[in-house]
Amino acid sequence: MNYQDKTVYESENNISEQKVNNNFSDTNPEKKNKNSKLKNIIILLVNLLIVLAILFYNITQNKDFTPLSELSFDFKYLLVLFLIFIATIMLDTLINSSFVKSATGKRNIGLSYRSFAIMRYYDSITPMGAGGQPFMGAYLLNNNIQGTQALSIPVKKFLTQQFSWLIVTSFGLAYTIANGTKMSPLILGFSIFGFVVNLFLDLFILLGSSSEKITAGLSVWFIKLLAKVKIVKNYDAAVLKATNFMKGYQEIMKEFSDNKKQFIFTLFVGIIKNLLYFTIPFFIYCCFKPIDTDLFVKFLTFTIMVELSACCFPLPGGSGMNEITFSVIFKEYLPDAVFWAMLFWRLFSYYGLILQGILVMAYDVIPKKTKKSVKKLNLESNTNSDN
Repeated sequence: MNYQDKTVYESENNISEQKVNNNFSDTNPEKKNKNSKLKNIIILLVNLLIVLAILFYNITQNKDFTPLSELSFDFKYLLVLFLIFIATIMLDTLINSSFVKSATGKRNIGLSYRSFAIMRYYDSITPMGAGGQPFMGAYLLNNNIQGTQALSIPVKKFLTQQFSWLIVTSFGLAYTIANGTKMSPLILGFSIFGFVVNLFLDLFILLGSSSEKITAGLSVWFIKLLAKVKIVKNYDAAVLKATNFMKGYQEIMKEFSDNKKQFIFTLFVGIIKNLLYFTIPFFIYCCFKPIDTDLFVKFLTFTIMVELSACCFPLPGGSGMNEITFSVIFKEYLPDAVFWAMLFWRLFSYYGLILQGILVMAYDVIPKKTKKSVKKLNLESNTNSDN
């Protein structure tokens, strides 16, 4: 680190907490409302086009597509799938409410659910699921949560989500390799690669919480690299912004690690939530075939492989790779219904979360517009009466 880098880095100790909070609040989507909406619509349309292309391919191939009316379908398992979907949302809300309570002193279930829904919506429509935390923080800021607290809640939620997911997927991957489960070498390779990438991400997160100098040095190095390829234009401002964020991040990590009871509780709930999530394809199978409990663990690990493979690709929700991997793995068990199984899988694991986010945003926007309309009518009424 040269003298200039060191000076910029050390100056972060003189930055006030207010500047750190403002730095985070700059991610508020309202500042670039039109561009943000247009970008989200484009990403969502691209995602839908990928799914429609896969649908068209399956229909034209005939081998993989059979009309649902010609298949035996047990609707009671569709209810089970819906209940699992609701249960995963409730568990995520429970985790979020724990963080909201520790930040504000109140367990606000409504705000916990809505902010989580906003986070999952933007996770689903942004590449690599990278957009959820800033939008969740912005949403909390707009709902009267103070800057530092609004930063801490999405960071803690991300950490819990990441570590619980890694624990479950590590056991799934180890089980698959140890038992020599029959699987495409390409899919297994992508799964291992996806796991390694996420493992290094988690190690970097732990490193960032324990060594301020190392993470500051890595941040400066990375920003310098981006500056050389002209992605970052204002080097000093970017370094200052990164070090401000790292300072706030490390304070949050220290607070989170000190509260061992909350950490263990949220991690345990996160593990349960992920296990429930990975059972969805087994119950989709039960919709079309008689229940076979011997397949439960196998389908659980298969789904983990699908998830790990998809996270290698920088597309929203792992679009394309998720569908293809699922179809390849489950084709042997549902040869006539693999397309419908894949469609239900994406509905309960992905599109349901997008729909949830849209409904929450509509819930927030519509009442505000109604209030403005009522206020405008009252103002016009008062004006007319005065005349």
